Amino acid sequence: MERVVWIVTLLASAALAQDSGLFELNVVHYNDFHAHFDEVSPQGTVCSAQSEPCIGGYARLYTAVQQVLEAEPDSLLLNGGDTFQGTIWYNFLRWNVSQHFMNMLPHDAHVLGNHEFDHGVEGLVPYLERLNAPMLGANVNTSLEPTMTPYIKNHVVVERRGRKIGIIGVLLRQFSAPIGRVIMEDELEAVNREAEILTDMGIDIIIVLSHIGYASDIELAQHVSPTVDIIVGGHSHTLLYNGETPNGDTALGEYPTVVTQANGHTIPIVQASCYTRYLGNIKFFINDQGVVERWVGEPVFLGTSIVQDPRIMELMEPWRQEVDAIGKEVLGTSRVTLSNALCYYQECTLGSWACDGFLEEMIPRAKGTAWNDANVCMINAGALRTPISSGNVTTEALLMAMPFENYVQVYDLKGKYLLEALEFSVGVSWSQSFSSGRMLQIGGMRNVYNASQPVGSRVTATIRCIDCDVPRYLPLDVDATYRVITQNYIGDGGGGYTVLSDNRENLEVLDVDYELLQKYMRRQGVVVKDLDGRIQIVY
Repeated sequence: MERVVWIVTLLASAALAQDSGLFELNVVHYNDFHAHFDEVSPQGTVCSAQSEPCIGGYARLYTAVQQVLEAEPDSLLLNGGDTFQGTIWYNFLRWNVSQHFMNMLPHDAHVLGNHEFDHGVEGLVPYLERLNAPMLGANVNTSLEPTMTPYIKNHVVVERRGRKIGIIGVLLRQFSAPIGRVIMEDELEAVNREAEILTDMGIDIIIVLSHIGYASDIELAQHVSPTVDIIVGGHSHTLLYNGETPNGDTALGEYPTVVTQANGHTIPIVQASCYTRYLGNIKFFINDQGVVERWVGEPVFLGTSIVQDPRIMELMEPWRQEVDAIGKEVLGTSRVTLSNALCYYQECTLGSWACDGFLEEMIPRAKGTAWNDANVCMINAGALRTPISSGNVTTEALLMAMPFENYVQVYDLKGKYLLEALEFSVGVSWSQSFSSGRMLQIGGMRNVYNASQPVGSRVTATIRCIDCDVPRYLPLDVDATYRVITQNYIGDGGGGYTVLSDNRENLEVLDVDYELLQKYMRRQGVVVKDLDGRIQIVY
């Protein structure tokens, strides 16, 4: 069905362009691939083909791209960044599998995503060296990382039917990753600089390939040079769609979202969800002055009606055998879904289970009369990426839920700094639909967050004692010292949590997070985790 819709739409749009004399430019795009080589369940978890329809995956993405290119051979194919990280395929095969399959698609350009840096410059350069299509990053200054310099371009110029098109890449300036000595420059300044260069070259169609997120794309469009015509986005995993979505997904805006500048210039913005759930496909009609006059298109849902390419499936098999040898180990059984759906809003079962696991794994390290080596656990909501479905839980499912391979840290922290971290986690504007990008999932404490109080006075926390005959929860003492367990991301100050990195003492670095949780689940055998009220939000 999707293929028929594409062809009918594209034929109709071609007729419109011929009638009007406008230049037609078809743009095919996807973003935030996140190593989703295998298809997944509609909920984004490890797929069981016997019990539910599977969607997405590289072989299905490949089929969809080939179908569009067959109908529209002059299309641009753009990758909106974050090819790395997100499944066991990346955890154990890294850049190697990524470049192997990315090079099978005829990309015109990629843009760097923040997760491309997850294993440092040394983990990225081998990928860049082998990538066929240009990697863009106009605001990524590599002058102090010369091994990257030959492979990062500010822009690229492509030609379609005699018309030159400039593509500028831009990555969000601020993110927490080991970027070495790379200098991240201002996004707007970098795009305007490159747009001026392209305009001076006589190029009047300019696309920004962005990995800064939907809200930032809108802001960029409001202020960028009017020589920029189109923004193709990524990073925020945003689905843009017109009308009812085919899978019941929530669209956050129209496709495209159109920003009108003060001078009247309009810039359409597109993005296509994430994890190979959708393939963006849009045709722009552009006049002789490079002005986009209209467009037609819609993201295509990569559901079961899109057949996985059999040749690609065969080529993936040796790699799959390698990841399955590790990933299919059954660690235990969960009687319930360990959900991440509420992690940015309130307590969530995945976060509570993970924190409880970290704390239980500290019990054998207890010293003296204490029964545990850590009072409290904190995990940032952004570390909890997908739910873990009920049933057998494999290493693959665990790594999809928590893919970043953070080291677990345990350290001493004064109560006043612990309270400050908790206040920071909820120090945002509140409404009845409160959502904090800084929300922490917790263990070993019970907290009340009061939205009616001013920033800095919202948290009432009680901490479980660890040097006591009967464990109980006592009011947080700002003068006491607590033993805190976190992943290294926030422990090292990521996500704005510098209060932790600046004030911790007696730091110890333990195992990688998923290895600790593997041990915990093997020991549990059967998991049942409920919402126990450890976080309460009062309006």
